[in-house]
Amino acid sequence: MLENKLHQINELLQQLQRLPDDAAAQRKYQKMGELLLAQKSLVPAGQSQVSLTDLFDPRQNNLVIQLNPKLSASENAQVYFDKAKGAAEKNRQIRQNIKHLIQQKKRLEKLKVTLEEKTDFKTLTGIEKQLKEMHILQTDTDKLREVYLPYKRYFYQNWEIWVGKNSRDNDELTFRRAHKEDLWLHAQGVGGSHVIVHKTEKN
Repeated sequence: MLENKLHQINELLQQLQRLPDDAAAQRKYQKMGELLLAQKSLVPAGQSQVSLTDLFDPRQNNLVIQLNPKLSASENAQVYFDKAKGAAEKNRQIRQNIKHLIQQKKRLEKLKVTLEEKTDFKTLTGIEKQLKEMHILQTDTDKLREVYLPYKRYFYQNWEIWVGKNSRDNDELTFRRAHKEDLWLHAQGVGGSHVIVHKTEKN
């Protein structure tokens, strides 16, 4: 069981570490927003793009910036600032996920070494308790609850995530089980489970 979990963690770490760094995208979007604000008098209304002097470039070359023709220069700038913020948040979340997985991996590796060295009842009981705290092992009560709940439960750090089992259970989950402060997620335009990010006392 520990070997399988460690294998899953290693695969997730590799996937996250292969993701492109959005720091360059963040800088690009931020620069475009600032150029639009600095030269907004040069941005024609109703155009889908504009060529502006890149004030951050020592050679002062022109930079073509795509626009939403329905928005003003300031509004288009805000769009780019929002994109920069989104790229920064994505980078932050990826770093946080990598850090969490590395911590979990180290903890599991330590438990694995302990299991290989000691197999007395007290040690095994302690390891079982830790695995349940990490939600890798389920208690008997949790197993029974899973059968009757209209959703599957997943845990990430201090968050509890509920995923509906079928369309009927989606309604039960969304309208009867979820709290008004929970977050509700669903892919628009396609069938699938509703997802609730459940607010707990630790959040």
